[in-house]
Amino acid sequence: MQKTLIIPPGKVGLVLGGGGFFGSFQVGVLEVLSEYGIPIEKVAGTSVGAIAGAEIVASNFSAAHLKNIWLNGITSPDIVFDRKAVHKIFLGDSVFRIEPLLNLIGGNLDLNNLLASDKEFIATTTHIPSGKVVYFSNKDPLILEDPIKMLLAIVASCAIPVAFPLVKIVSKDPWNKSESQELTEQFYIDGAYRRPLPIKKMIELLNGVHDGCNTVIVVRCHSDKIMRPMPKRTHERILYSQGISHNGKEKDEIAYIREKYAGKINLIVIEPDFFPSTLGTLSFKKGDFGKAIAEGRRVAIRELEHLLDYFSNNSAGGNSSVPPPSPLPPQGGERTEGN
Repeated sequence: MQKTLIIPPGKVGLVLGGGGFFGSFQVGVLEVLSEYGIPIEKVAGTSVGAIAGAEIVASNFSAAHLKNIWLNGITSPDIVFDRKAVHKIFLGDSVFRIEPLLNLIGGNLDLNNLLASDKEFIATTTHIPSGKVVYFSNKDPLILEDPIKMLLAIVASCAIPVAFPLVKIVSKDPWNKSESQELTEQFYIDGAYRRPLPIKKMIELLNGVHDGCNTVIVVRCHSDKIMRPMPKRTHERILYSQGISHNGKEKDEIAYIREKYAGKINLIVIEPDFFPSTLGTLSFKKGDFGKAIAEGRRVAIRELEHLLDYFSNNSAGGNSSVPPPSPLPPQGGERTEGN
């Protein structure tokens, strides 16, 4: 893992990966970034990372509201994962209803603030049936004309295949290359299906390595340090297998970026060392989120040590008057990518 800065950091991009309820880990990382005033320019999120990314941009990079949602708003897995009756599962296209997820995001996100922010936010989705990666931006004129599309894109980014139904958004057809094409009903699912960590897209958004945009912070919820046995339930086994696939894709993306941009960017990856044994993609026990958030803070302070010091000691960076957080002890716009 890179901790030492390869080059003096300039503008910073933030990439947030998926992981269901493991995403509570991201809150602790975001708290540290907020407290140090790290100058984040752009945020890209996939799945639960899209929720966190949208919320942190809409809240002007304060993690307080997001933390409150995790600790006080999600009191039961059913708030997000509301299971259909068994007979309806076999007749339908998903295990869970989409409405609770839509209500959770729509009821907490200040969409007006998100669209008014001077910081760009990108939600990563997968188009069906093309399988193309499609990015929805809060700076896209089509989003600004119809803000509900941004909300739907965030929901789509979280729509795990099998678990949730397809999300319909009136948008451009990724298969149609015509600039004058009319908007039509298109369908999208979880961005993690094709792009668990949109690091390459973030570097493109930061204008490559030009204009001082040279530092990317990646927060992922998967880790080789945390291994779980295969669950018993069928849908949990499917998601477990997807998690293994996403972990591999994330590591491949990180390795590719490190090789391609060696010596040109600071790529800092933050991932957990520990999760409570009762915390899963679809499940949790009381107190699990608090422990995961604490783990996020602990790992962030460790992995971001040199970046935090840099911005604390340079007036051009973050707010140097902010005291360093106390380390916590370990807890036991629509853009398309081709195939």
